[in-house]
This record gives sequence, structure tokens and C-alpha cells, in this order.
Amino acid sequence: MSALIILFVIIFILGGISIAFNNDDKKIMWEILVPASGKEQDFLYEHHKKWDEYVKSLAGGLTVLKTGKGEWISPDGTLFRDRVIPVRIMCKKKHIKKIIQFTIEHYNQEAVLAYKVSNKVYLKHRK
Repeated sequence: MSALIILFVIIFILGGISIAFNNDDKKIMWEILVPASGKEQDFLYEHHKKWDEYVKSLAGGLTVLKTGKGEWISPDGTLFRDRVIPVRIMCKKKHIKKIIQFTIEHYNQEAVLAYKVSNKVYLKHRK
């Protein structure tokens, strides 16, 4: 009987490990800091709308928050001061990686910061 319990525990642990490593299909709430301006100019509304459309094509929606101010030092020691737009996006990990890369290219950025807000996200639609 004890061998059966040990076998059950091993299967349960391995199953949990498998589930833990296979969470790429789970939607997570992310926040990404989108630049409001570039090195020499503010981005036009149309430029931001193209970014919005790309994000909506992957995630189905986004929530734009109020602009903030940020400062960071690059690996070469350059100080950057930027106005940023925090944007919340509920999507899969593979999609936020694509959104980060698109943001770097679309806004010609040295780096883009995104972070997980929560992995406990619930969306309920009215029927």
C-alpha cells in the first residue's frame, strides 16, 4: 500500500512540474512602459495608434494609463529622461515578448520595460 502512495505522490509532483512549465498558454496581466516621446520629438497620435492596433491584434485590447516620467541609465552610462505611457495588456507570455520587440522597433528605443502585474486575471463577458 505504501508503494502505491509513493507512486501517487511522484505522479502528482511530476504532473505539477509539467503544469508549472507549460503555462505559456495562460493569459497574464502585463504593464509595459511605452515612450511618449523620442530623442528629438514627441510621437504623433497616429504613430501611437499604429502601436495600439498591433497590440490589439495580438491581445485583443489594452488599457492606456496616465503619462509618467522616467529616468534610467543605459549600460554605457548614458542618462535617459523619458515621458512614458504605462499600458496594461492581458496576453500570453509569447505575445508580450512580441509586443516588447515591436515597441523597440516602432519607437526606435534602446530598451523597453514590461513587467507582470498579475497572473490571476479574470475576464467575464456578458452573455
